[in-house]
Amino acid sequence: MEKKTFTLKDAKLTDEGAFTAIFARFNVVDKQGDLTLPGAFGGEQRVIISAYGHGSWQGALPVGKGRIFENADGGIVEGQFNLKTTAGRETYETVKFTGDLQEFSYALPEID
Repeated sequence: MEKKTFTLKDAKLTDEGAFTAIFARFNVVDKQGDLTLPGAFGGEQRVIISAYGHGSWQGALPVGKGRIFENADGGIVEGQFNLKTTAGRETYETVKFTGDLQEFSYALPEID
């Protein structure tokens, strides 16, 4: 699996823990030097929001859930932190506190 990071400059976060962000811009070279094309995400998908640093891959519980989809600009995530859990609340508060300094990431299969 490859990991891609993005800065939350285009994110919206509510007091209830909901968020929306563009996680991949189409036809723009990203921080890792890759180009994402329209159609790359294959339609709407339900996703788990992992603990920090993809910690859910190492057994940490997810901190939320969401869906990804595309619009004309790129890949979009709409999610909800689980504020009823300590990990969900702490992740939400960290994202809220760090604002546009915060980075999220997503994983994808390695592609040539």
